[in-house]
Amino acid sequence: MICNLKELNKFVLYIKFKMETVSSASALIQCQAFMCTIDLKDAYYHGPIYPNSQKFLRFAVLSPEGEEAHFQYKAFPSEYPLHRELFRRSWSR
Repeated sequence: MICNLKELNKFVLYIKFKMETVSSASALIQCQAFMCTIDLKDAYYHGPIYPNSQKFLRFAVLSPEGEEAHFQYKAFPSEYPLHRELFRRSWSR
């Protein structure tokens, strides 16, 4: 299912995003971690949204039968403009 967040994005204050470097990522690796792979390609989809904030990212879908179903995100949606910055902040803690 694809959810277009274009209308929501009009109300989001943009924060400049700075991607972490490989050297800052390697500083987070524990000592004696002799085998490690860091793949951030899809990592944004795993950034959890606090349960109290999930209600702000709800949407409704109308089925072919005319029934309305409601959903809410538990992780950052890819179209949300701040998901990269929020993920970076949670990663650097």
